[in-house]
Amino acid sequence: MQQNVNNTLPEQSRVDLPFWLGQELLRFNSVQIELPKFYGNKMRDEMRAGAVAINLREFSFFFFEVGIRLAIVLKDRDLLQHLRQAFLGERYRKIMVRALSQGSQDDLADFSQTLTSSEIAIFRAGLIATQNLHAWRSLESTVLKGSRLLGARRGGGGGSDSHAAKKARS
Repeated sequence: MQQNVNNTLPEQSRVDLPFWLGQELLRFNSVQIELPKFYGNKMRDEMRAGAVAINLREFSFFFFEVGIRLAIVLKDRDLLQHLRQAFLGERYRKIMVRALSQGSQDDLADFSQTLTSSEIAIFRAGLIATQNLHAWRSLESTVLKGSRLLGARRGGGGGSDSHAAKKARS
């Protein structure tokens, strides 16, 4: 039995593709990319009303990363603006407050289950910075380390724990 295999899709066919493949095909004008529903107007309205209450991880673990890349590829300035406001607004403040308060481990685990990959990276960096600060203040450490998110420090400095640094702790 011989099957007739056609290597082309009919025009206007809708197919789910990985982003990287859709982006490449778009370069050759072979596809038209549509935003997933969770980047649509309803989600934008919800983010505007209170992005902190939305579990963005339910939609995608990489919600912000993919959304920003889609917004750039599709030249959707409105989506880009909404993502930036959601990421840098109340959600960011809540992440930092939780990281700095260091609640119980169960509370932190439950909280981190609602975060996207970018938010988890910020949350962990905040936890580490807080732990380093507490160790430094309690004289368990003589060096206060900067966050990796800040990058390499330029110029001289560092070295041993000075009298001024010990005085600043109290």
